[in-house]
Amino acid sequence: METYSVRWFGRVAGALLVLVILAPLVVVLMTAFSDAKLLDFPPKSYSTYWLSTLTSSVPWTDSMKMSFKIAGYSCVLAVLLGVPLGLGLARGRLGRSRAVHAFVLAPMIVPVISLSIGFYFVSAKLGILGTMAPLIMADVTLGLPLVVVAVLATVRGLDPALEPAARTLGASMPKVLRSVTLPLLAPGIVAGAVFAFLQSWDDIMNALFLATARTTTFPLRLWNEIHFSLTPIVATAAVLLSVIAMSVVALAGLAYWLRRRSISRQVARNILLRS
Repeated sequence: METYSVRWFGRVAGALLVLVILAPLVVVLMTAFSDAKLLDFPPKSYSTYWLSTLTSSVPWTDSMKMSFKIAGYSCVLAVLLGVPLGLGLARGRLGRSRAVHAFVLAPMIVPVISLSIGFYFVSAKLGILGTMAPLIMADVTLGLPLVVVAVLATVRGLDPALEPAARTLGASMPKVLRSVTLPLLAPGIVAGAVFAFLQSWDDIMNALFLATARTTTFPLRLWNEIHFSLTPIVATAAVLLSVIAMSVVALAGLAYWLRRRSISRQVARNILLRS
């Protein structure tokens, strides 16, 4: 009876959580396709006018391209730095003290506005304000801990005897890294890359301090639009922002599933050949 009550409570809590998450998205989605000239809910009629207006507007499309560039560069740099850093922390080569881990994960704890202000003054001194560099550096700082955490979680689930076994069989360290370690770390790397990309994609705080008219990101343009107009185009932009984020997650999941399927087929083929 107690187990049944716990299950019932868990299902009700899960349903309420889904409702709380989905309800605002449904409201925004309905508003995005409103035919009204101002934000109004529920819409009296529906149209794709605001979607076509957004996709044909040069400022909006330019800001979307800018966000893709910044998020892409930030994601790549966060992975290139985060994977070896995560491996070093997991293997104890960078120290096992909690202070080292806390320092690496500090950007997840420090208020983003503090980092943004610091990056603003540093960028002003270096004369790089007005370029993508400050935004990329700030987003890498916030995305790097996400990659490290994902890699650390994956490393802890691996069999520690696999790499020594490969070395015993004559594989060099670069080959072990390429053929054993990195393939096994692929789920963590993909997860970290997705988190780093999404963190940069919908970042607004760094953009408020570091972006200029030439480097306006999509979330920043949405933020400015909310302050100067209340047309349904802001809801349309919010929906597009969410759709792209969910598409990135879905593509990463599909790529991981296809890789797992390919590995399973390869293993089955090897078994059949041996038999």
